[in-house]
Amino acid sequence: MKAAAPPRSAIIVWVLLLGVLAALLVFAGTYGEAKRKSELRHLLFANSRLTAEQLSRCLMNRMPLTGKSWKAVEGMTDTIEAWNGARGLRVRIVDAAMRGRRVEISTPGGRPLRDQEAEALRTCLSGG
Repeated sequence: MKAAAPPRSAIIVWVLLLGVLAALLVFAGTYGEAKRKSELRHLLFANSRLTAEQLSRCLMNRMPLTGKSWKAVEGMTDTIEAWNGARGLRVRIVDAAMRGRRVEISTPGGRPLRDQEAEALRTCLSGG
């Protein structure tokens, strides 16, 4: 004997419930990312004559940045950034060509850099 198919109204209810759940997950993800970015405060910036490639390679190797890759910042030409979401650390390198490079560091609420982060920045800016 063949089992009866569920009523059409039950299928519609389940589809709607799953759709609402998916929408909530998407909202939570985008809201969390936007909130994290809004809580960041510029902590410091430093200018350097090193190339953007030298700075990005050194900072990626010495600072606790995740992803192991730099991403272009949307709407900002010649700017790349890397993150450490767990520590709330964002590092940006702005390449101003002949005027040098600007390294910007932002943290949630402007928290001070940890010893490892500060030492990595000093080493990289000195050409290490």
